[in-house]
Amino acid sequence: MIKRIPRKRNTGTAIAEMPGAIWLFLVGMLFPLIALVTISYRVVMLYNGVRDSCYQAALQQSFSDAQATAKTVLTTDVGAFNGISVDSSTEPRVVIVTRVLATGKETESTSPLAAGSVNVQLNNYFIRTYVNAKVQPLINMGTTGFWINVPGLTGPIDLNNMVYQTFAENPNGLES
Repeated sequence: MIKRIPRKRNTGTAIAEMPGAIWLFLVGMLFPLIALVTISYRVVMLYNGVRDSCYQAALQQSFSDAQATAKTVLTTDVGAFNGISVDSSTEPRVVIVTRVLATGKETESTSPLAAGSVNVQLNNYFIRTYVNAKVQPLINMGTTGFWINVPGLTGPIDLNNMVYQTFAENPNGLES
């Protein structure tokens, strides 16, 4: 009597592996990619808010107007998106940067310049804004497991001193 050995089929095994492959694709690859893109998008939106507040501050006629405008613009721009938090009582920090043309030395001032001290022949004048912010992850993965205290996974990413600077459009107004 001849014993027959059953032939292995060359097809039909993919259907058994499909649920695992789909789960691995969605959970293992697609979800982390979506979370990374979301954090990156929020950081870009924060950067655009910092840039916009600096530009708008540089257009103002006085330094006090520049500070008020920068705060208003940053609050409006960042408030349009969820997941970005900025302390509106202290941010943005607006400073005047004076760069000496001959040496390139820079000095920062958080208050208006002294009356009569602006000299556009010897110096360049900039408005610079600094912002501290927190960018939340898409889904907070909690504080359990081996991934405790991972920024962007179990808590917000702290962005310290995001900065932008542009030329002051009205240097003489920096004295008030």
